[in-house]
Amino acid sequence: MGTLSVCCIAKNEAKLLPGMISSLGTLADEIVVLDCGSTDKTEEVAVRMGARVHAFDWEDDFSEARNALIDLATCDWLLFLDADERLRPKDLRKLEDMKNSSERMYSVTIHNILPHRVVESIVPLPSVRMFRRDREVRFEGRVNESIAKSARKAGWEVTKSKLCIQHMGFSQGKRMRRIRNRRIFESVLRAEATEVWLRLHLGLAYYIDEEFDKAEEHLQACISSNSETVDGVTRSIVQSILAEFSLNKKEGSISTRSAALKALQLTNNLYAEYILARLDLRDGHIENAIKHLTNIDTGSLNNAHFKVNRGELYADLAKAHLKLQQVDKAMQYAELAMDSPAYDIMFIGGYLSEQKKQYKKALEFYEVAESLTDGSTELNTRIKRCKKVISGA
Repeated sequence: MGTLSVCCIAKNEAKLLPGMISSLGTLADEIVVLDCGSTDKTEEVAVRMGARVHAFDWEDDFSEARNALIDLATCDWLLFLDADERLRPKDLRKLEDMKNSSERMYSVTIHNILPHRVVESIVPLPSVRMFRRDREVRFEGRVNESIAKSARKAGWEVTKSKLCIQHMGFSQGKRMRRIRNRRIFESVLRAEATEVWLRLHLGLAYYIDEEFDKAEEHLQACISSNSETVDGVTRSIVQSILAEFSLNKKEGSISTRSAALKALQLTNNLYAEYILARLDLRDGHIENAIKHLTNIDTGSLNNAHFKVNRGELYADLAKAHLKLQQVDKAMQYAELAMDSPAYDIMFIGGYLSEQKKQYKKALEFYEVAESLTDGSTELNTRIKRCKKVISGA
């Protein structure tokens, strides 16, 4: 049975590090954290959770740091994770099988999670993250560091695994960390202007930080490239982001629709469906918008690259049906949303119930809405009114 060292570079990651370590279950035989000058409680948290911590002088070189971890680790296998990454519970068995295999090196799929109100996108990118410890096999490159070249020299082959690693850096990560990485990536990109991996990560980082002009420049370059780094799913998600830019800039219905339809041609892209729904709502094509929103609801049942917030989706559907005076249909979505509530749809459910003088039902919706917000004068007034009517006061 093989042993496993989980290796992590960290700086001021006291908040995110526990999530990464906890996601490992009991599979890590040791956890080695390379602390690159933290000023928070990173070291204290890591030690408390069973990790071994070593100080390191960061020099804007990811390979140097990862190679230091290779030297510090002691187990048969090395798995490299960042503090803002997580293993899914359903993948722990896959990792256990990998550490007990006779292979030498594995690639995994990094799921880069992009947050949105209704449809969360997951950009999949391959990465070699797990391999047998060998001092002759080293990382190369300041950024987009790779161990593949060194492994090939040693005669190793990469085995593709089914392990997925969730990257939370775009959804929960710190903006200062993204700014640090952007600075390094931009400096390297000046020498390697066609490096698609760098452009993709820069584009996504600028997008999350709402620097949309810079994001568009880099993401458009990714779409224009034939690089295998950008597979069909990733290309589709990037294309839908470009459609979102067009919609937000109000460039016109034709250009927005064209960009979203290109994304849909590549894969079953639920975010592209949402862009089309928003476009139709803006242009007054309510029935078409409802079709797109319904497609999202049904299409999410078996789609690994998009996660739907049904409460928010049902709020949009209810609002669309109300525009068509379809009150009963809107109420159906409010009732469905009780299993995955969001503030707007709970308020709608309460309001519609009040209109029907169903005050107990209205109160139920309003109290759920109350649990989802820090406070609302109108909501508090409606709750008091419902309670007064119910009590007969």
